Amino acid sequence: MDIYGGAPRVLGYSRPVAAQCGTDAVLQCKIGGDPRPEVVWEKKNVQILSEGRYRLSEEGQAYFLHITGVRLEDAGQYICKASNSVGETCAPATLKESEREKKKQRYEGEPLLSDDRPHFLIKPLSLRVDRGEDAAFSCKLSGNPLPQVVWEKDGKKLSDIFESAHFNVSSQDGGWFQLKIFQTRMPDGGVYTCRAHNNQGGALAGAVLLVELVPERQENGPDEPNLNSANVKKFAVSEGKHAKFRCFVTGKPKPEIIWKKDGAPLEAGRRHLLFEDREGYYTLKVMYCKHQDTGLYVCAASNALGHTLSSVYLTVKAPAVRFRRSLQDVECEVPNEGIPTAWYLEDQRLQPGGKYDIEQNGARRRLTIRDVGADDDGVYLCEMPDGGKSIAELAVKGTIVKKLPRKLDVLEGENAVFCVEVEEENMDVHWFKDGLKLRESHQTILKSFGKTHMLVFVNVCHGDTGVVTFVVGRSKTSSRLRVKAARHSPPICPVGVEMDVDRPNSVLLSWEPAPTSQTTTRSVYVLERQEVGSQEWLRCATSDTATSAEVMGDSVPCEGDYRFRVCCINKYGRSGHVEFPKVVHLVPGPKIRTPLQGCEVTEGEDALFSIDLSVMVTGTWFLNSTQLQDSQHYSIQQAKTQHSLVIHSTKVEDHEAEVTFIANGVRDSAVLKVQGSPMSESDSNKRVETGDPVVLYCEVSHPSASVGWFKDGVELQVTDSLNIQSEGNMRRIVIQSAEFTDSGVYTCETMGDVIKFNVEVEGELLYVMFVSAMELDPVVLTCEVSRDDANATWYKDGVEVQASDNITIQTEGTMRRLIIRCAETSDAGTYSCQSGDNSLSFTVNIKGMYCTLAYMFSCHVTGEIDSINMLIHIGEVHWFKDGLQVLETENVQLTSEGPYRRLTVLCGSAEDSGEYVCDTDGDSVFFQVTITELPVRIVSPTESELELTSLTSERLELSCEISQPDAQVRWYRDGLEVEESASLILEVQGAHRTLVIPTTTVEDTGEYVCDTEDDSVTWLVTITEPPVKLARSETMSDVMDCFSGEPIVLEIEVSRFNAEVIWMKDGGEVEESSDVTITEDGLIRRLTIRTPCPLMTLSWSVNSPGPMPSLSGTKMAAEPPVTILGNSEDTDYQEMVAGDDLILACEVSRANAPVQWYCNDRQLTSDDRTYIESYGTLRKLILSDILPSDSGKYMCDAIDDKMVTMVKIQVPRVVEFLTELHNTMVLEGEDATFKCVVSPEDVQLVWGMDGELVVMGDRFQATQNGLCHTLVIKSCQILDSSKITVEAEGNVSKATLKVQGESTADLGQIDAVMAEEYGDATMETEVSLDMGEVQWMRQGVVIQPGPRHTLVQSGRKRSLTICNLNLSDRGTYRCETLHDPAMGWSTASPCPTLPWRTRAPSSSLRRESGPLPGSLSRVRYHHHHHHQ
Repeated sequence: MDIYGGAPRVLGYSRPVAAQCGTDAVLQCKIGGDPRPEVVWEKKNVQILSEGRYRLSEEGQAYFLHITGVRLEDAGQYICKASNSVGETCAPATLKESEREKKKQRYEGEPLLSDDRPHFLIKPLSLRVDRGEDAAFSCKLSGNPLPQVVWEKDGKKLSDIFESAHFNVSSQDGGWFQLKIFQTRMPDGGVYTCRAHNNQGGALAGAVLLVELVPERQENGPDEPNLNSANVKKFAVSEGKHAKFRCFVTGKPKPEIIWKKDGAPLEAGRRHLLFEDREGYYTLKVMYCKHQDTGLYVCAASNALGHTLSSVYLTVKAPAVRFRRSLQDVECEVPNEGIPTAWYLEDQRLQPGGKYDIEQNGARRRLTIRDVGADDDGVYLCEMPDGGKSIAELAVKGTIVKKLPRKLDVLEGENAVFCVEVEEENMDVHWFKDGLKLRESHQTILKSFGKTHMLVFVNVCHGDTGVVTFVVGRSKTSSRLRVKAARHSPPICPVGVEMDVDRPNSVLLSWEPAPTSQTTTRSVYVLERQEVGSQEWLRCATSDTATSAEVMGDSVPCEGDYRFRVCCINKYGRSGHVEFPKVVHLVPGPKIRTPLQGCEVTEGEDALFSIDLSVMVTGTWFLNSTQLQDSQHYSIQQAKTQHSLVIHSTKVEDHEAEVTFIANGVRDSAVLKVQGSPMSESDSNKRVETGDPVVLYCEVSHPSASVGWFKDGVELQVTDSLNIQSEGNMRRIVIQSAEFTDSGVYTCETMGDVIKFNVEVEGELLYVMFVSAMELDPVVLTCEVSRDDANATWYKDGVEVQASDNITIQTEGTMRRLIIRCAETSDAGTYSCQSGDNSLSFTVNIKGMYCTLAYMFSCHVTGEIDSINMLIHIGEVHWFKDGLQVLETENVQLTSEGPYRRLTVLCGSAEDSGEYVCDTDGDSVFFQVTITELPVRIVSPTESELELTSLTSERLELSCEISQPDAQVRWYRDGLEVEESASLILEVQGAHRTLVIPTTTVEDTGEYVCDTEDDSVTWLVTITEPPVKLARSETMSDVMDCFSGEPIVLEIEVSRFNAEVIWMKDGGEVEESSDVTITEDGLIRRLTIRTPCPLMTLSWSVNSPGPMPSLSGTKMAAEPPVTILGNSEDTDYQEMVAGDDLILACEVSRANAPVQWYCNDRQLTSDDRTYIESYGTLRKLILSDILPSDSGKYMCDAIDDKMVTMVKIQVPRVVEFLTELHNTMVLEGEDATFKCVVSPEDVQLVWGMDGELVVMGDRFQATQNGLCHTLVIKSCQILDSSKITVEAEGNVSKATLKVQGESTADLGQIDAVMAEEYGDATMETEVSLDMGEVQWMRQGVVIQPGPRHTLVQSGRKRSLTICNLNLSDRGTYRCETLHDPAMGWSTASPCPTLPWRTRAPSSSLRRESGPLPGSLSRVRYHHHHHHQ
């Protein structure tokens, strides 16, 4: 027995829930178990109660934790624990922040949260309007900045489907947005969505528009164009198959579509689906076609500008084997009694059971549906093996008039619309999904229009998959919603590849994009190379738009022959590779690491040119095509891969000269610019004292030339202290009184020429700050010198100041600082800063202060924490964290440095977050420390969603790189976390995380997600089968001969098991019939023609890629001998159970072969139990309700061949309890006996005690006497009270053992009873207590109340009455209290004429130490004999 069958078990693990601060969050887990488990929620081992911000609820097997007003501290892992009497389990659920929160700190430490994402304060409402009326949707939004809004209909932009005059989008102050549609038309009905977004995020809400047709307006439309019957297309479909008509119509306004059959409009229903598909086609789908569906179908389209129509004539073909009587009232008649049938409700096969009863009576077949409900409404089919179908529709009348479709398939991002109609308005209706009641939200629309009720899921995702149920009163209708991932095709291979190899040590590769390639999706061309003899392809170039690439010898690592290929990649996958036809020999050469740079110098200066190569080679320098040699004027050097050229004492004549370096295929050039030197060095370098004038001048070549003056790159303008002058060819600037800020680099620039001046102003210290400070405050003394390299020395009261723990001396540019970190009264005095002959003095006053703290410090740390320091300068203090005093540990250091008190956390973690307090007498300072982990991001791939397509049996690897190598990730497939196994491997290598499926199958198709809690990447994986390849069977040849009447068998072998093939004969498709069979056997596909015509010639082919074999020349010969080809069961031996049906079948070599059936050499003929069938080449014997006497040898005699089967029939083994265990009560120290009667005699029993196996020994003894089994428990104790069980091959009997202590009630004596047969007998006794409980027993078996036994309690009297006595009721009866048994009896002779009574001496039945503890009674009957 599986005693753990009811233990709680997790039915599904939930993905992490992301919530915004201030919003509500719901965590969910699904747990099953029997008995129903008790569920508690915990976080950090603390149980969460349903109070405050937390609320617990449950629906079915789903358990919910609702958190109101989510806070930052709510983030983390929650545990859902479930337990019952059998076992326990737990399931994790994670709540995390949806994005980085904006925080502010209050004094109390409470964060101030804000959410600037768009939110719908008022969402658009669903509408119902008459055709021609206006419709308006309004909504109110919040968000900062104010969000942008886009309106869509059924996932399409309004501008794509409506003309501009048909709708208007507007907005008003206060966040109001409106969409108005003018003069609505029938195609305007649908789901409208409002998408709002700003730089903080986005939001979405939807509403439904229902446009109703006004009857009086329907008649005023213009006449449709005439239909030319000669142009009507014809289409044929087999009965029971689906017919699909597609019509592509474009136009603005969007046309209205009406489908008609034989001139009558078609309405949508169970068998007629009308919709617009994703490709824009208007589609009519006729489900499960019947003969009545034959006719002319017309698609009529019209708008305000005109009409058009298209037509198709549909013919429904009858099957080769037809039903004698079609399906009527769920009953039909097949042509032959032996033909098996299968019943279907649309595409769902029906099986007999509690819901369906399937009957077969001769050729009649009947289906009975019990407890018919709204979901039983639909199309029912009865199908024969050859594909013949009979079809009927069942319409279930009730409260629900229009029911839900049986299933609905939509793509992710689309809208799922469900619509029902009930018989009355204002009815109480409810919508459910997977058993949970649905409520209105921004993306779940629940709307009722009178009798019509609609449910819309807006922008569905994969998690919306499930069962949707509509309930009104006691009626319901259901639909299965399936959300499929949007699939996109990978790119197409490039074409037209060409190579230009007539190039030195390089090759030019070119290609063209495929003519049918998509242009809406960004694609990248990838060029790869492979060295001949190697198996590895390496990427060598990529291009977004270019369709050519030149590969140089410099790009290869070593000399060799190389081949190339190109492919195209986009976000949906990769195309196949196209290989270039030729092999190219490439030799690697040096590469330029650092190229030559142009050089600009002044006449007489040296010019330096340098270049760095990838390898050491010898090079040559040129100046204007003249080769240079190392000389006094030119210095040429090489240091490994570095080459340099120095041109000494440049001349103006070399201005604009080209310097070139050439080395083994490498060439690089740069330009030398030489400027003239019109002035002396003293003119270009000015050094003046502060207050002196500065004059800078230059001479230009033309009096009218314009120049610009700049200082440190900033253009100068005329000011009070700066004058710009121009006289003839002279250009000058004059600074009247120089200051140290006037130091810098001045330039005079004209077209093509620049002159530089370096100006340095020297003088006294210019800037000083006077400081008066409080004790313990820092003191900063600052002055500024004129030059960066000027020396400055600090003095206090004439003594040089040296740097110490409390004094810091800084030099930063022209700034000089002296910093006293913690001022004391002794630091007061006169300070001076001396630089050369100049000095500046400071007078510092230090005021005393009390020991107080008047500031607060807050620390927020993110990421990996080395240490946290909190520094206080104060007297004796105590540190506290979250109200508890902090003591020094290995990770926490408390230090004191002068007036400073420091708490250092050496290695911070999230547990160290909290409020730290430094407390002293009369004052305290607070530190709010928050430590969070660095978010784990996915570095590569950079896309958040990718699509991959692969073939079966290939290795699939999904790999990503994360930002933290030691971080954990979770892998999900279709929303459920994956588990590692031999067929799915999870690899970790540094920062790379890889999911590997060594050998893929089609079932591996799905959505795979790698989640780091902070980031995720999704792969949409599609696994497809490889192309099918065909091969001729070894036993077949191009030309085959066969006998007349002998079957023709054609065989081919396919490359994979699930390959589909089509057999063709003389150019037409071969269909199965009574004479033609198409079978599959592993990789073998077989066509069998049972009875070919004489001298028949047959040409055949198989419609699939690969060889196209042909067969001809089938000759007729004499009738071949009859042989038995095989049978459906074991031909040698069968073991059966009595009551079953024996079915023996075989196949003979030709259809007209006679056979005889024999059992033990006795010929069998058809009778009530025997049915002999002959169908084509199939011969079958059915023997119903077989008996053991039917065992023996069965033979099918076909004259030329025989099939012999030995059949052994056994009686089924039935194990049952003829007598069950009975409850037993004994006194402590007595023996307890349990008996049961079990059939058959050889069954093995297993005794149990409170679920534990009883081990036989001194106290437990089990015996068997025929069918009777006995368990004796010796010397029972109080602890032996338990539930006794006995198991016999799956059957269980139970009883209770009670062991009692001292007596609390005594029994009186029971008088002997004498009664007559068929009469009644009453035995009575009296107990000492009114509330005393007793039980009656006979021969150790407790008597239970029943039709013949009545137990009565009246005051202290207890009685047992036996009705309708018979001889088997004679015996000794015993009455016991629940504590001590009491015994006494009387006996009577069984003599029918002389009754007598006797009483045994009471002393022989008493215990040694007490009164008579119980009573017994013996019953005797008067038996009347009737003589005739």
